[in-house]
Amino acid sequence: MNSICVRHQAILVASENAPPNSDPRTSSMAASGTLTLQALLDRVNEAPAGVARIRIVGDASSNVNDITNDSRSVAAGTLFCCVRGEHHDGHDFAADSVARGAVALLVDHELTNVHVPQIVAQDTRAAMGELASAFFAHPSRALTVVGVTGTNGKTTTSHMLGAMLRQSGRRTTVLGTLSGARTTPEAPE
Repeated sequence: MNSICVRHQAILVASENAPPNSDPRTSSMAASGTLTLQALLDRVNEAPAGVARIRIVGDASSNVNDITNDSRSVAAGTLFCCVRGEHHDGHDFAADSVARGAVALLVDHELTNVHVPQIVAQDTRAAMGELASAFFAHPSRALTVVGVTGTNGKTTTSHMLGAMLRQSGRRTTVLGTLSGARTTPEAPE
């Protein structure tokens, strides 16, 4: 049997046509799209859920203008998230990311071979989600999220719900692992 869980995270209802970060009550990101590392950490600490325990090693005044866990997309001003995966460990790409312009790293242990600020978190994947949400001014707060769980029929149910909502004039997307416009993205994506 499938169950549907609707979760409203918004305190403010955002217009579908409102530009991102248009409400000053929900966004404090600078017009340039840059935050200091300290301002980013302050945003995370303001979040109701908060992030798993984190600590900063080094100077938190660096300007961050992007967050990624893909070392190939690191450019000047990026916070690189060293996430352990099934086949690769992001920590192995930390030095290369710094050489490409990363101004800070999210790590699960302090690295001694790099000389940039490091955010140390026990669970880097969870911390990456919180940091990305805070950096992009908590975009899910302006969304209605519908989750479909169960043993059988999740994909069919998801696509049927998406079609019904689109037919009623709502803008939707289906995130999943099969035949969606996108499979489940990582937090910075």
